[in-house]
Amino acid sequence: MKYHGPKDMLNAARSSVTSPEELANLADSEYVFVRVAVSENPNTAIQTLSRLIPDKLRNEINWKADEKGWITNKEKWEVVCGLLRNPNLPHDFFLKISKILKPVLSEISSRDYYPIEVVKTLARSCSAPQEAALILSDASIVPKHIRRRIANPNSIEVLLKQLTTDPSERVRKRALKALIKRREKIE
Repeated sequence: MKYHGPKDMLNAARSSVTSPEELANLADSEYVFVRVAVSENPNTAIQTLSRLIPDKLRNEINWKADEKGWITNKEKWEVVCGLLRNPNLPHDFFLKISKILKPVLSEISSRDYYPIEVVKTLARSCSAPQEAALILSDASIVPKHIRRRIANPNSIEVLLKQLTTDPSERVRKRALKALIKRREKIE
């Protein structure tokens, strides 16, 4: 399909009537916002979603300035976040993303916006298998500022329960309050 500009591409990538074949073409767009929309679209084929998952996070998606440049790296974090928002993302894709995320969790600072967004999106994804989300509660690899941030009512319950046993008293208290708030919402 011929597009008149990036706005047309974005509209097609977000549309529920765009074919999986056209979404596959849009996945190669030079515009990150188009690739993010493709990654979030429930009609995107599994093969296309698979192409959007990076092989490594440490080298390819290092959000700090390096020889590849921060813009490219930031864009890849945005796409990973979009993938985690896709309601049809297969469980094994969640596991793959969590596996490549694990080695860089200890390097994420509180100012790293897109990596934090990826962590928060994984923490609140009801579609994610438990083992994918539970790596976020591992105090030996996940900084306290991240565990504290995900100890909120939007995170999945199994993760919050795990965080109630965290070594940090502050994280434990936040997780317990979050669990109580979640239960109040349900009742």
